[in-house]
Amino acid sequence: MNELNQAALDLRAETNALREKRNDARDAVIALIQDKEHGRACPAEKMRAAEGLLSDIDTQLSAAEKKYLRAERAHLTERSRLAAEDAELMRNPSGRIPTTHPTGRVVRGVGRCYAGLFGHPQRLADQGWGDSSEFFRAVVTGQHPALMASQFVGQDSTGGWLAPEELVSVAFDAALEDSVVLQRARIEPMVSDVKMISGPDVQDSSTGPYGFEVQWVPEGGEIVIKNILLRKLELRAKKAALLFQESNEVLADSGGQMSMTLERALGKAISWAVDYASLQGKGAGVPLGILASPACIEVAKESGQAAASINYANVAKMFARLHPMAIRAAAWYVSSTCLPQLLTLTIPVGTGGSHVPLVGDRGGTLTLFNRPLIETEKLPALGARGDLLLADLSFYVVGLRQQIVVDRSAHVGFTKDLMTFRGTMRIDGQPLWEKPYTPKHGATTSAFVTLAERA
Repeated sequence: MNELNQAALDLRAETNALREKRNDARDAVIALIQDKEHGRACPAEKMRAAEGLLSDIDTQLSAAEKKYLRAERAHLTERSRLAAEDAELMRNPSGRIPTTHPTGRVVRGVGRCYAGLFGHPQRLADQGWGDSSEFFRAVVTGQHPALMASQFVGQDSTGGWLAPEELVSVAFDAALEDSVVLQRARIEPMVSDVKMISGPDVQDSSTGPYGFEVQWVPEGGEIVIKNILLRKLELRAKKAALLFQESNEVLADSGGQMSMTLERALGKAISWAVDYASLQGKGAGVPLGILASPACIEVAKESGQAAASINYANVAKMFARLHPMAIRAAAWYVSSTCLPQLLTLTIPVGTGGSHVPLVGDRGGTLTLFNRPLIETEKLPALGARGDLLLADLSFYVVGLRQQIVVDRSAHVGFTKDLMTFRGTMRIDGQPLWEKPYTPKHGATTSAFVTLAERA
């Protein structure tokens, strides 16, 4: 879907550029006509050349507009198809996030698109906008009837304007496609500042899983009532902001490019911020990340282990601490600085035998212990705690508020002739588990396991 969206954006930029060329060519023809009307020299061949150029540009523009409309229609059709599939997946009664749709398409999970989370967005045209570039131009100038109609006041207000739903849906869908966490985590749409969710307290299985204790009762014997432990989680929306400046000259000359830049920036910024906070957030004013959570088990380094190294015992012990019901959907998340260590990690076979590499390849995806190995820059560098993480992210919940608010100010950069832009959205996230799981026998396990520092 990203390829279709990019194709439509590129064709729209081409169309905008041709419109500007047409305006210049038309102005040249008008100037020659005015020269002729006022008795100034107007060579016939110059007029024919100007009119011919205008005609050529009109032909190119007509063809470009048709191609843009076809590309935009294909993009919207694909979005609708994916939204319908994800909406169908939301009706899955099992409560688990499936990885493959019945059609065979690998999906991101239940409701992994804007429409699946919040319903189909209101169209730009229904809100008074021709396209997204018109909205961003209006934000720059502050002059458009639909912009004033979209001004938001109330509990969520930050003094700006609510971005149109269709624009927000594009940014969200791009973020969902790019994000390491959002593709696999449990996503909860939030319609207010706070959302409460609950589930069984699974941290202790000394008597039975999930707090259930099956009792063996003789005929006529009494069944003892047992209390099931439930855990309540509170998602509280936390503000994430994007602030940047651009010169007024660039804004005046950029045309439709400005809107494309902002659309891409919103999606990339959302996915990057959610990923980093979900992995490393401390929980104070930001989401509680996996590495800072008490539920994350830390596996100690080996005695005498060299600094900034990863060995077979490290990964084997990490895998042993992964909860059994997390194995199927778990993946290894690794800093790119760890890859040279992992790619050369082998198991010796017998005395004088060959070595078997630990990292494999399954359909173009790197694997370690038959689980996907996913590179991300949002984890610490080699040797630091958390450079290697084994996790089932379906045990991590992300709360998303629907709105994105945008605003601009000419005052902050007034002396430098700069326009300042601000975008804000609100999210929260935390692990579903409060602490590691205590099995009937053996060491604690968790859906999140990382490697201790090796300094």
